[in-house]
Amino acid sequence: MYCERCGMMTDAATGICPTCAPASVPPGPTAAFQRPPSELSTKVKTASKDAKEAFKTFATNPVGGLPVAFESLGPSRAIGVGIVFGGVSILCMFLGIYISLPSFIRPDFGDSLKFFFFGAVPFVSILLASAGTRKVFGGAGSIGGDSLIAGASLLPLGFLVLISGVLGLANVEIWVFLFAFVLCYTILMLYTGCTRISGVAESKAAFAVPVMIILSGWLTKIIFGAMLPSFMPSPTKLLPF
Repeated sequence: MYCERCGMMTDAATGICPTCAPASVPPGPTAAFQRPPSELSTKVKTASKDAKEAFKTFATNPVGGLPVAFESLGPSRAIGVGIVFGGVSILCMFLGIYISLPSFIRPDFGDSLKFFFFGAVPFVSILLASAGTRKVFGGAGSIGGDSLIAGASLLPLGFLVLISGVLGLANVEIWVFLFAFVLCYTILMLYTGCTRISGVAESKAAFAVPVMIILSGWLTKIIFGAMLPSFMPSPTKLLPF
């Protein structure tokens, strides 16, 4: 008997090819029911792993770590990492808001799905603002860099909303301190992204960062205004009595 893979003679007793033994071992009774992981699940696992390593790189050093993380990822993998960061920030915002709301107006499953869809607007707005500013200011970046910048810059805001929901509105002093920290951290990452990822000159980046913040806020306002009516809860839920 010959191996179907390489054509070598297989062992007469076991039927195993000595050259490619693992590949020619007949499947066991449970192997027939096993399926290889789908391409989507593989990409999600890879992006999640990359996001974890990238976060470790820039979490304590946004100025020096963010470009290093991008260089290690490359433009194509940076797209997935940015999306993962955007998803984590949306999840943190949802949990923070959910905790802080009274029980009678907390969203149900359907409203929660709407929130996650609705929560993607800031990520898309910052991504578009980043792409627009690097085009206008002569940058040489890519959509992968824009995705990483957008996702990474939203992480501090997501953590802020989550921590605020856990602490409650009574701890105003802590909330104000965290807000100042988050604002500075976000601006640093946007500036670093402009100069060291998108390739915008430093002389222009100081102006480009406020433009990105204003442009992303403006785009978010427009999209929110168009989508908000369909996401508002019904009056019976707001006024159950």
